[in-house]
Amino acid sequence: MTSLALSPQLQFEELDALETPSWESFYQGVLGGLAVVGIGVAIAT
Repeated sequence: MTSLALSPQLQFEELDALETPSWESFYQGVLGGLAVVGIGVAIAT
C-alpha cells in the first residue's frame, strides 16, 4: 500500500505493460493517486 501511495505512476506503468485492462488494478491506481492528492492537500493546508 505504501509503495502505491509513494509512487502511484508505477501502477499505471504496470497496466500499460500488461496491456490487459484489470479493473482492480485500475481502481488501486486511482485510489493511490487520490491518496497522494489528499496527502499533498493536507501538507499544503
